[in-house]
Amino acid sequence: MLQPTNRFTLFDSLRPPEGFSFDGCIATTFTLDLKALLALPGIFAMHRDADAVTDRPPVEILHAIRKYASQITIFAQAGEIAVPPSTKVFGFLEGSVVPVTAPKKGVVHPKVWVLRFTKNDSPDETVLRVIIASRNLTFDSSWDSIVRLDQSDKGTSLAPIVGLFEGLSNQAVSPIDSSHADRVSSICNDLQNALFQIPSPFESMTSHILGIDQSSSPFPPTYDRSVVISPFISSEFFTRVLTTPVDLLVSREDQFKQLKGIQTIDKRQWFEDGSNPDETEGPRGPAEPIRGLHAKIFGFESEKQTTWFLGSANATGAAFRSNVELLLELTGPTHLVGIDKALGGDGDDTGMRRLFRDYTDTADLDTDKEDPDGFNALRREIASQGFVGTAFENEKGWNVTYSTLNNITATEGVEIYIWPTNDAQSKRRVELNGPLVQTFVSTLTDISGFLGIELRSPAGNCTFCVPVQLNGIPDERDTQLMKALIGNAERFLGYLVALLDESSLDNYGEGPVIGEGAGTWKTSNSFDMPPVLEKMLKAMRSDQSKLLDIASLVRDLDKDGILPPGFIEVWSAVLEVAGSVK
Repeated sequence: MLQPTNRFTLFDSLRPPEGFSFDGCIATTFTLDLKALLALPGIFAMHRDADAVTDRPPVEILHAIRKYASQITIFAQAGEIAVPPSTKVFGFLEGSVVPVTAPKKGVVHPKVWVLRFTKNDSPDETVLRVIIASRNLTFDSSWDSIVRLDQSDKGTSLAPIVGLFEGLSNQAVSPIDSSHADRVSSICNDLQNALFQIPSPFESMTSHILGIDQSSSPFPPTYDRSVVISPFISSEFFTRVLTTPVDLLVSREDQFKQLKGIQTIDKRQWFEDGSNPDETEGPRGPAEPIRGLHAKIFGFESEKQTTWFLGSANATGAAFRSNVELLLELTGPTHLVGIDKALGGDGDDTGMRRLFRDYTDTADLDTDKEDPDGFNALRREIASQGFVGTAFENEKGWNVTYSTLNNITATEGVEIYIWPTNDAQSKRRVELNGPLVQTFVSTLTDISGFLGIELRSPAGNCTFCVPVQLNGIPDERDTQLMKALIGNAERFLGYLVALLDESSLDNYGEGPVIGEGAGTWKTSNSFDMPPVLEKMLKAMRSDQSKLLDIASLVRDLDKDGILPPGFIEVWSAVLEVAGSVK
């Protein structure tokens, strides 16, 4: 169960099942890397990894981003979003992220996904997938746990997760818009009645949500043996949450100094895979790379049955006192899922135990402080203000005024700087102890719905990002943004083929008819008529909405002279015929 060779990535677990396509998802993450979020549409569309983050990504990726970004709702802890690169493409993600705060003044810490897929040959037939993990939506290379649960005719309910998403909807920094509210409601309604197959050889399964309504420990009161695996630990966990004996505690080597005076732990070991672990939180900001141990696992063994808890909660007091967390409980026969079976070797695999090293330093120090420099609390407080961007056009272009209703404050010695993430050169210092009101010159396509924030103090710097609720944005902005990203006729033809025949995305990299790979299309004095016309006629007969979806984009590209010679005449003729097809 916990063998080092039994590996797969979060992106692997998000791929649609065979014969199904992505319909929508709701998810939570503590730290968020917008580059990782940008890769998701490519996963959903092409069933393959996508890591192109440039001003002009491949056309297939661009099409997937534009299509699927509006079907994603990501609840992320306010203040824990990393500043993205200064590229226009992140404009498509502005409506995907919902910053939230914890009702008990902790942090929103779960890493859970609920995805809905539709059957390709029967769109009314849908299936859900739930992913419960310790991994955030970042590109970390850490050791995490992931449990993937697919909907089944028989199994058990995961209805408590509905309460998580309903609770987080009420904890949004700003009121969530109707698209997010409708998506949460629709997927939660399906989740309420769905059953999920229990992973073999476990026999029972349930989910526990902490920090919304209650934060009591779900751990059993009695057991014969126990193991706690957690990258972060605190003495409060062992004096208040789990006061019974722990046979084995596995953590990071530097964490054991937090356990001064704790006598209930029999054996302490640290996780060693050869990497140098980094802190997940600190003055550098959120979504910094993590190495080494990041999984959170609790095991309780009795003679006949063993129960495991996997999910987001660390072995800290905050996890069970004030944070929002999720733990999945799995119970099965000890002879199949006991501690030795889970951690030990199997055949040639020496097991996860080979990565554990005995902890020998007995000079424990009382350093049980969760935010020693204050950066964590300050950035979360600032990010929870609710930022608004109001755009307005003038004779020279566009301006955007970013503002907050509440005062922006900081401790003595801290300076705050802000900038639209599309323009890293426009960084400005913020006047403290008053509401934020800053106006930036922009263009329609460079207007940013993400604001970068930097905290500076003698102790160091910290940068993070806040999503901004944009007002005054004209309807044509999406089209103008797409036009700016496509850039030329050859790329437009690639986008057109991807839009009209999405099956071509599954053959990505296999040499499509009119191209030699993503974004590299044969150039000539005119477009390659037969394959493009064939796709257009097919869409005209079967799905005219695909043609209408890019009609305004085609008009704009034609005005700017980007379209290949002869295309607009064929396009106009196809649209005219499509209008008469019933």
